[in-house]
Amino acid sequence: MFRKLIQRFPRNYFSTSKRSINEIPSLSEFMKQQDPQVNNTNNGPKFFIETYGCQMNANDSQIVQSILSSEGYSNTNDISEADIIFLNTCSIRANAEKKVFQRMSELKSQNKVLGILGCMAERLKEQLFVQGANIIVGPDSYKSLPTLLNSFQLTRDKQIDTNLSLTETYDDILPINPTDSITTYVSIMRGCNNMCSFCVVPFTRGRERSRNPESILEEIQILTQKGIKEVTLLGQNVNSYFFQDEKISSQHENTVGFTELYKLRSGNGLRFDQLLDEIAVKFPKTRIRFTSPHPKNFPKKVLEVIAKHPNICKNIHIPIQSGSDEILKKMRRNYTRGAIVDLCNEARTLIPNVTLSTDVIVGFCDETEYDFEQTLSLLQLVQFENAFMFAYSMREKTHAYRNLQDNVPESVKSSRLEKLIEQQHKIMNYKNSLEIGKKHIVLVEQLGNKPNQLKGRTDSNKGVVFQNDNNIYAIGDFVEVEILGSGLKTLSGRPLNKCEINFN
Repeated sequence: MFRKLIQRFPRNYFSTSKRSINEIPSLSEFMKQQDPQVNNTNNGPKFFIETYGCQMNANDSQIVQSILSSEGYSNTNDISEADIIFLNTCSIRANAEKKVFQRMSELKSQNKVLGILGCMAERLKEQLFVQGANIIVGPDSYKSLPTLLNSFQLTRDKQIDTNLSLTETYDDILPINPTDSITTYVSIMRGCNNMCSFCVVPFTRGRERSRNPESILEEIQILTQKGIKEVTLLGQNVNSYFFQDEKISSQHENTVGFTELYKLRSGNGLRFDQLLDEIAVKFPKTRIRFTSPHPKNFPKKVLEVIAKHPNICKNIHIPIQSGSDEILKKMRRNYTRGAIVDLCNEARTLIPNVTLSTDVIVGFCDETEYDFEQTLSLLQLVQFENAFMFAYSMREKTHAYRNLQDNVPESVKSSRLEKLIEQQHKIMNYKNSLEIGKKHIVLVEQLGNKPNQLKGRTDSNKGVVFQNDNNIYAIGDFVEVEILGSGLKTLSGRPLNKCEINFN
């Protein structure tokens, strides 16, 4: 099989000298092209990427596609056509890793080159080789993929590069987006310094580093020229964005009532509120979202920027993780439930019609029934419009793994999670029912499940479906919709007319 695969590679893939990463096109070079999706015309080996986990992984897969396409490889959406299969992996919970190992087992029969990318590559390394991986590349080493593939094809030796970087942001790579997409992600920072006791991200993604704002603005400019209507700014701790620049006066601020372990954000430079403001001003016809934030990085100035600009979506994710002060302390979150309540109240005061979402973990180390009831009561008090809820899964290397005991039985975790989900679904159904009779501007993103139906999202991140019987509206349109019905996750409505990005 490998001999046949080698024969498919052009001769220049087997040069004994490494190909320079400088040969990968810069953003300015991409701008000179009508379409950066050069993979469609490449004749090199075909690769297929299967992505697991968060939005950052989805963005990273687009970065990998761009790097390999610029080196002559050809992307395919048909796994049966692929010479090389990449799994871009997630390590946030044990179940995420289990899915990847199951997938690796299934792919053994494919008899193709298998590459493992992402957080599992960084965390597990040799275990992945035992499971059949040929190439392992961590989140900060994607630029080395062409060299590693070249080496593998020459030697058939297993290849690995999982070095973490203090500087890599891929700001010179333009990710390849699907041609029919009207929404996309733009990474503005990578890594996390928070060291929450339950989280493996600092160990798989490394230290925080923020991307040059010029390259961020340049990428958004390219995307809007290609028809993108909504951009989500990405980062593991997105609202801690800080690009050091002595010419830009700024001061680090935390949310009132929140502290942090990490102290190296002092000095001058561009901070999240300034970047968000600049993007909103420069791209007034483009919707702006951001994820995933940390509650400690929502000082008043950030909330004021969100409130000021109609094109910044009025939906804020505030991951509380727990409602118990005792558990929050063990999680090393550096805030109290009272501080969360104050932040949510301030957000709703400063930003009319804002919706709030959250993350919650149940069954963390030493969580008692009282601790869990505190979480239930906090969600009942705040009334989040949406919540992502999980049972705790201990991760190696973390502070909890080294210092605490995973001593809540799995059956208890499961029953608490069910109870939490049941309560939150009641809250979501109630909150959605309040939307009936209101009018929203919906960005149409895709076809609905029924004939002549369109589906999109409101500025507040609520899904909406409506009938398009006369084919007046199309994907990419902003449509004013009157809400007529509600469900757990979707609203239904009647389209009124095409409109601009906001009512102003």
